[in-house]
Amino acid sequence: MLIVFLVVSAFAGDKFVFIATENRINTDGVTPSLIVFTDSKLADHWSVSAFSAVSAGYSLAYLGPVWKPNDQLALSVSAGIESSPSLWRVAAKVLYAKKGFKGFVILEDGGTGPWYRVDITERVGCFKFGVIAKRYNGLGVRLGFAGQHFELWTAPLYDPEAKRPNLMAVFSWTP
Repeated sequence: MLIVFLVVSAFAGDKFVFIATENRINTDGVTPSLIVFTDSKLADHWSVSAFSAVSAGYSLAYLGPVWKPNDQLALSVSAGIESSPSLWRVAAKVLYAKKGFKGFVILEDGGTGPWYRVDITERVGCFKFGVIAKRYNGLGVRLGFAGQHFELWTAPLYDPEAKRPNLMAVFSWTP
């Protein structure tokens, strides 16, 4: 999977790369995750995306086609592997972005079970604010600062499954 990820990134057309470290903080300590996402244009309205994430005791990687009917909307499906006995993982993503508004939904399923992330933000100048729902992290608001190629944000969350508060602290970079 990593080899395909690197080949797609190296030889496809226009590219977008996103690298982030997401940290979940609670009374158990800090759980960091490293995330790498790339999207490479293949043809008009079509690209291929690749995603990978690594944290203590878990990792996943998947890739798939992305259809962009216009400049604001992107729809994709992906398949890949995860570090579980069943190995396979699938995902569906929807992204809508216009001016300072951005919203996306990711739904995944595989050997470790279903997972979701809903992230809606508005950018006003160099500030970003919004709401987030992320399985195993929780639901809440997010506040941050965004530059041209980086973003630093935090989100106090409540995880209804674990019935506990969590804090997300995230730094992301788009070269």
